[in-house]
Amino acid sequence: MIWIAILFLAGQYFYQLAFIFYNPMIVDVADEKHRSRASGIGQFGNSLGQLVGLIITLPLASSAVKPLLPSVGIFFLLALPMMIFFKE
Repeated sequence: MIWIAILFLAGQYFYQLAFIFYNPMIVDVADEKHRSRASGIGQFGNSLGQLVGLIITLPLASSAVKPLLPSVGIFFLLALPMMIFFKE
């Protein structure tokens, strides 16, 4: 149980650390009036992506190595629109 708590805390630490890059970028995404809505949509997309990722890979999880290659391909396919349409 201690290891689970330690790993969960480490995961939460790095998840929250990712907001160092997210928070300054929200200024470029939305004006001051719509920042909370844009942030909420981003958080919803994050949660939905985690859920869909688990649902997609759950049928592939019969072994430790088997889900790796399909997951990489699915990730690339789903990340491709962001790589193409994201404007800096």
